[in-house]
Amino acid sequence: MTLGKCLRKIRKEKKLTQAQVAEHLDISVSTYTKYETGVNEPDISMLKKIAKFFGVSIDYLLGASNVTILTSESFPYTLTEDLQELLDLYTSLNPRNQGKLIERGKIILEEQKDQIYSSKKR
Repeated sequence: MTLGKCLRKIRKEKKLTQAQVAEHLDISVSTYTKYETGVNEPDISMLKKIAKFFGVSIDYLLGASNVTILTSESFPYTLTEDLQELLDLYTSLNPRNQGKLIERGKIILEEQKDQIYSSKKR
């Protein structure tokens, strides 16, 4: 499902008008309409706002997941602000760049282990 179709579906399920959603997001109705019709796509900060407003994950909006929202059952951790930022960053990347981020994280972890090992030897 495209982003636009997903937005329309969620909005209709919540029995909201395009004007109501646009007002909450602090954008014009025509801008929001263009998101639903696929003429334009929101930037990542607007995508976050939309996901938060509808109570769904960004992955769900983008069609990458069938899970509408992370619940305590599906994600049993309390997210710190930093962890939420990292999660938002990761989910905003395409799969190729998600893999790159994971690989870089592994390199940083190895460097950290080396630093700890070196400090223990002294």
